[in-house]
Amino acid sequence: MSTGTGDLAGWAALLVAILPLAAAGGGILAGPRLQGRVYRLTLGAEVAAFALTVGISLPVVRGGPLEVPLYTWLQLPGFTIQAGLYVDRLTLVMLLLVTGISAMVQAFSIRYLRGDAAYDGFFLLVALVTWSVTLVVMADNLLMLFGGWEMVSAGLYLLLTHAHHRPAARAAARKTLLLQLAADVPFLAGVILTAVFFGTLNLPHLADRVASGAVRVVPLGWPGLPGFQVPAATLVALLLFAGAAGKSAQLPFHLWLPETMEAPTPVSALMHAGIVNAGGYLIARLSPLFHQSVLASAVVALTGAVTAVYGTTLMLAQPDYKRGLGYSTMGQMGFMVLEGGLGADERAGTRPDGGGGTGGLRLDNPGLGGPGAMACPGGACPGQGSWGPCWGWGPWRRLMPRVCTPWPGSWPPTWRPPRRRAGYGRRWQGGWC
Repeated sequence: MSTGTGDLAGWAALLVAILPLAAAGGGILAGPRLQGRVYRLTLGAEVAAFALTVGISLPVVRGGPLEVPLYTWLQLPGFTIQAGLYVDRLTLVMLLLVTGISAMVQAFSIRYLRGDAAYDGFFLLVALVTWSVTLVVMADNLLMLFGGWEMVSAGLYLLLTHAHHRPAARAAARKTLLLQLAADVPFLAGVILTAVFFGTLNLPHLADRVASGAVRVVPLGWPGLPGFQVPAATLVALLLFAGAAGKSAQLPFHLWLPETMEAPTPVSALMHAGIVNAGGYLIARLSPLFHQSVLASAVVALTGAVTAVYGTTLMLAQPDYKRGLGYSTMGQMGFMVLEGGLGADERAGTRPDGGGGTGGLRLDNPGLGGPGAMACPGGACPGQGSWGPCWGWGPWRRLMPRVCTPWPGSWPPTWRPPRRRAGYGRRWQGGWC
């Protein structure tokens, strides 16, 4: 199904893409009037975006992918870059995750960060980061995706510097930004070479050209040394995978993720709502390209396997709960990348039928459980130095146990977090809540 903004589903998709940005802009303009209440605007926008995503799910599942052309960026003879939105089943999985978890994190932060000096600014940053991730997920071309990709890195840096009064938080933010930018350099090279070798940056068209096009060989070498030839699909896939490895904390770009535990608990929880999953999403989206190259698939699978073993092993040796969760997330991202390299995401890529395979389920796994696991120590550590009581909140109050466990950890808004004076900034088991 292809449609424009004149269609109801097209307008709904467009609203999903711009609501977080509009909320952030409105919060900035109306800041003095909404002092201490900016969360009403940003949280309302996320809830509305989630509801609209649910609304367009049925048309996409029944009728196929939804394409919403916006405008033409560049038009040359034989090459056109058109900005637009693309929504298929894989996009829906990520949109539901991003908008839903972002709303939950904001609801958790209302009481948790009460009294913080940058209370309103935190919600504005969350809205901007959510919009950036939404842009990555809904982009219909690689250039637009790369723009959102860079805004995610910048937004994550600003979120990590929320606690800028602590040197450890500033150092973690700098390390995160530098490592992700280092991974984005080959990613940008891969985007450029995609346009050169395949003649398009449009994701649906790229899948068709990769599947039907002839194998092109690229000569590589150094003056005075024997050269060699590499298939274009292999070279492009490896360069794009470097960007995915940086965002999903895969070796050798893994050092930033455990350091982000220096940030407040809501920031750590938000990272699971699409930021660290962005690398797995990119592999799933470009699965037709990756599976054209045995070497690229092998590199992806091997990197994921080594990272999974490395992350889960170090997790067992961490005395600090939050830092242990950081290494656990690294291990989960490794398993996600491993599945992508082995072909589990083949049906989740950009296909004419918009089919989604097991890759979408793997993307949701850490995104649903991680935020709750992060929110749990945020509520427990003010009470005592280990597992502590969880305070009921809302209609789930009587159904939830009184002790934090991994199962209720999957539902972050079901606890009433402590106020800042008792929680955020307090030392707990060698880490910060």
